[in-house]
Amino acid sequence: KWSKTLVRLPLFFDLAPGNVKEVINTVNAFTKENGFLLEPATEEHWEDIRLIRNKNSEFYKNAEQIEKDDHWKFMRKYHEGYKVGTENGKCVAFIGHVNKDFRVGSERKGSGVANFILEMWIENLGRSFDVSVLRSNKRVIAYAWKFGYAPGKEAWERGDNPVPLLRMSENETVDVLGLAAKRKPSRL
Repeated sequence: KWSKTLVRLPLFFDLAPGNVKEVINTVNAFTKENGFLLEPATEEHWEDIRLIRNKNSEFYKNAEQIEKDDHWKFMRKYHEGYKVGTENGKCVAFIGHVNKDFRVGSERKGSGVANFILEMWIENLGRSFDVSVLRSNKRVIAYAWKFGYAPGKEAWERGDNPVPLLRMSENETVDVLGLAAKRKPSRL
C-alpha cells in the first residue's frame, strides 16, 4: 500500500517541509518501478486490460473475445471506473465497476494480485457496489466468500444467471459450495 502523504519516521525528524514532496515522489517512483501499485487505468493500460480480460473470458457473462476497436470505445466512455494493478511498471491485473457490473481480471491467478486490488478497492471506495457471478463460476464464488459475499438465496433459487453476490452479514445468502463447513470468511 502507498500513500500520497509521508509518515515522519525518526529518520526524517529534521526533514524540511519543502523536501517532503521530493521524498514522497522518490519513494512512489521507486515503488512504481519495483513493486505493486493500484492506479487509475489510463489509455496506456487499455490493451493490457483487454488482453487479460480475453485470456479469462470464460469467467465473464459475455465470453466472446473483445476486439480492440470495441474495447477502445468502451474504455473511452468508462475508464474512470477502472483501476489497474501494476508490478514493476507492467499491468498485471485490473478492477472495474461499470453499470452495476463489477469486473476483476488478473494474468497471474493464485499470486495474490486479485486480493490486493480488491482490498485496495474496498479500502478506498467502500463496499457499496453490485457484484454478480455466473452460476458455473465456482472459482469466483469461492473467491467472493473470502471477502464476505455469497450468492443471494432468492436469486439462486429462482435460477438467475448471473446471480448477485450479497454481503453475507447483511443478506440471506446460500452456501452453494459448502464453504461454511470448510472455512469462515476471512475479510468481513
